[in-house]
Amino acid sequence: MDSLRCLHFIGFRGEEYWSAVRAFGSPHFIHRRHDLRANREIDWENDLIVFANKEHEGYVHRFNRADVTGPGYDPID
Repeated sequence: MDSLRCLHFIGFRGEEYWSAVRAFGSPHFIHRRHDLRANREIDWENDLIVFANKEHEGYVHRFNRADVTGPGYDPID
């Protein structure tokens, strides 16, 4: 069975979120930071991961923050 490729945005806030949407399209998942939960949800072989701000692949936060879901997402939060 082929795996679906998902788009993950990690650490986006404000205007850079909208710039990333213009460049990559709307994400399937929005993670406030690269934490253990986000790390588990990412298929590192198939998914496209876009990092913003100070987030990067080499550092995973020990404590989880709630992910963002739904059409009412406000990236300024």
